[in-house]
Amino acid sequence: MQDLERELNEHFAAEKLIEKNLAKDTIGDYQLPSFLQMGSWIGGGRDGNPFVNGSTLAQAVNQQPSTAFSFYLCELDDLRRELSPSTRLIGVS
Repeated sequence: MQDLERELNEHFAAEKLIEKNLAKDTIGDYQLPSFLQMGSWIGGGRDGNPFVNGSTLAQAVNQQPSTAFSFYLCELDDLRRELSPSTRLIGVS
């Protein structure tokens, strides 16, 4: 138990030191450069279609997460069915 306590103390001491150094780096006018930007082709087909506008884009982008989530949820359900053991396939030993 003492080993665990010592390791935890060392870990959190190192974590606090890292946080302290990060805080030093953020003082002043320094800003972390952007490395990730959101982009989407969904709803952006503004190639002359008069029915595609800003509200169409907003609607498509707002609908995208739930559509993707539903797709992956169905995929997981299919995987669950495929991987679940069944006494119909193999008897109990």
